[in-house]
Amino acid sequence: MNPRIEKAVANDDHTFSIVFTNKEIGLFDLKPFLDKGKFKELIEIRNFKRFHLDDGVINWYNDLDISPDTVYLMSVKNK
Repeated sequence: MNPRIEKAVANDDHTFSIVFTNKEIGLFDLKPFLDKGKFKELIEIRNFKRFHLDDGVINWYNDLDISPDTVYLMSVKNK
């Protein structure tokens, strides 16, 4: 199992600065998802930033979430 998200900061370019539970730090880019389903609502940056973490999962105001496994695997990790 991949680590969960410990901390997430939404940036102005539709990326998240992430700290994972294994203490790795990464940058996750949501832009590849923004043309799909409910993710389209997050094109508006203020909607993108309306998220909270729930048990290591990013959840938005519109009942949308993204798998922490996806976030971990697609994040560019700091070396």
